[in-house]
Amino acid sequence: GGRQSLYGITKRGDAYLSHTSAAWLWGIPGFDLEPIHVARRYEGTRRPSRLARIHNLRGVPDAHLGEVDGIPVASPVLTCFQVAAATASRARTERAVDNVLVMGLARTSTFHSLLRTLAERGRNGIRIMRSILEERPPGYRPPESGNETRFQVLCDRYGIRLRRQVEIGDDDHFVTRVDFQD
Repeated sequence: GGRQSLYGITKRGDAYLSHTSAAWLWGIPGFDLEPIHVARRYEGTRRPSRLARIHNLRGVPDAHLGEVDGIPVASPVLTCFQVAAATASRARTERAVDNVLVMGLARTSTFHSLLRTLAERGRNGIRIMRSILEERPPGYRPPESGNETRFQVLCDRYGIRLRRQVEIGDDDHFVTRVDFQD
């Protein structure tokens, strides 16, 4: 992709595109730029804005703040946490997390690391993210298509347990990987 990103370059007081607006900038399917969401470092003031919805950042590691194409933005992982907080939708957040993983924007271990950092009492969206990440341990491979996702949902609904993302072959000869194996 043509997007250039740089993280860990924050300065105190900077503002960043966040929440669903950041998801749009990252190209995560299902999100729009507007209404524009901006997060800023919390400094005790709450000046309103007619241009954007303003959110205050607290306890966010600098590694999750940076820029894409010159636009200050939250990392894809932080963006998913913000989507969980803003939408309170487990299904929408789950799709966002899986899309970030499929797009190669982050690994599950990064989600788990940020969960440990942000999991403080009273923070919106943490319960949703915790439940999603319980099903996505480090090394988890998300569904790579809508059909695969739908099939998994149907299997879960009817209690059918299948192995996912199974490599066929042996140590000397890889044949293929199948989405599901019974």
